[in-house]
Amino acid sequence: MVRERAVLLKVKNVGKKFGGIRALSDCSFDIVQGELMGLIGPNGAGKTTVFNLLSGVLKPSSGEIFFNGKNITDYSPARTARAGIARTFQNIRLFGDLSVLDNIKVAFHMRHGTGFFHTVFHSAKFRRTEKEITRQAMKFAEMMDLSDLMNEPAKKLSYGDQRKMEIARALATNPKLLLLDEPAAGMNPQETTDLMATIKQVVADHGMTVLIVEHDMRLVMNLCHRIQVLNQGRVLARGTPEEIRNSPEVIKAYLGSPKEEAHAYS
Repeated sequence: MVRERAVLLKVKNVGKKFGGIRALSDCSFDIVQGELMGLIGPNGAGKTTVFNLLSGVLKPSSGEIFFNGKNITDYSPARTARAGIARTFQNIRLFGDLSVLDNIKVAFHMRHGTGFFHTVFHSAKFRRTEKEITRQAMKFAEMMDLSDLMNEPAKKLSYGDQRKMEIARALATNPKLLLLDEPAAGMNPQETTDLMATIKQVVADHGMTVLIVEHDMRLVMNLCHRIQVLNQGRVLARGTPEEIRNSPEVIKAYLGSPKEEAHAYS
């Protein structure tokens, strides 16, 4: 008998108000371990608000968020990251003057730093840890096809390569849940295809769970196991890619094409 996968993330009746504006209303969904879930909807639908709530940047006005069996509703961003949730941002946030390798190494230090004494005095423990961090950072750079750029300053990379480096840095925190905010933005079709293959490989190799916000419907429809659609701060629909692409409500509110044209995303 196939064992049912455990729920990793549970969002329960979550709402968010900004003054008199309700950005999110009664949002509920589960993500099981090893799942790739898409979060789509028109601009202003509440997608980024969901990401900010899950990563601790914002606190819900109502409802609760559970991760790995624990209530993380009031966690700070740092505590949320330590719990195992990592994210990328719609607007890339990198250390421009640092190399690709050093940008990735920064993420490792969050979990594997050796402390003040060992760092200041460059103890044997510090040197061993730094060697291992460098090795691991190189592995993630290679995974994202950045091997030839490891010593380049981040600010000199193309937009697409900066996106890949940001994902590599998020993966370096060893998360249980990875939140990808428009990872294909700025990428050409071939780069997007390569990115899909890489994300699938990461999930397969590391058992990663991924929630992805993306406007590229080809990526979402071909990558995600399930998709949730937001519209005006409310859950409009959820289901498999096939169910979403054939939903009249979703076509009307977001896809904006007749049913037969929705198949063009497959």
